[in-house]
Amino acid sequence: MGFGQATQASSLFREEMEGEVGTEIKPPPVRPPNPLSDVLTVFLQPLQYLASALENILRLFAQLGQKIVVSINDKLTAILH
Repeated sequence: MGFGQATQASSLFREEMEGEVGTEIKPPPVRPPNPLSDVLTVFLQPLQYLASALENILRLFAQLGQKIVVSINDKLTAILH
């Protein structure tokens, strides 16, 4: 690269940089309100809590059921032996 080409490249680079300095930073566009999204959020959030509570209750019953079955099996095996 000759000296003239380097000077030309640096002046082009300087022009690009000077053009970018004055540019205005714009905030991101604001999304318009979506009433359907708000309604779904209001209805679905309690359903999530309800589903989580139901899942915990079912797990508890499953654990209790397993304990009852184990205790019955232990008693049956004790009776049979």
